[in-house]
Amino acid sequence: MYKWMSMIAVLMMATILAACGGAPATTGGGTPEAGAKAFVEALYGGDAAATRASICAAAVATMTDEATAAINSAMGGAELDLSGVTYAASDVTDTTATVTLSGAMKLTIAGTTSEVPMAQSGFGSLKMLKEGGAWKACPTM
Repeated sequence: MYKWMSMIAVLMMATILAACGGAPATTGGGTPEAGAKAFVEALYGGDAAATRASICAAAVATMTDEATAAINSAMGGAELDLSGVTYAASDVTDTTATVTLSGAMKLTIAGTTSEVPMAQSGFGSLKMLKEGGAWKACPTM
């Protein structure tokens, strides 16, 4: 199951980084941790607009409605529970930070639930930038 989840995580990141289009938004989080949480919840929740609003301007062009639809399709109706994920900021400056994601998300497919450690999800840590007064994720591969 972990190998399958790792493949989904890689597919999601590849889809995000390969897509084109989108426009910058002005929302994010008030702290680096809140910005990272907003990004993860929006991405895994399949909300393209919220995902674009939670990423840095340099990454906005990679997140389109089509990319989010591809992620949702790759998830194949799986249900995610992100309540076990924790967020911890480090190396915080006025405009940059790193947020480490730990804990695990729960993935339920066809009634079977598995825990996937965040270290295996493709998001062990996120670079964060403060843009327009809000902390936004700046994901890279």
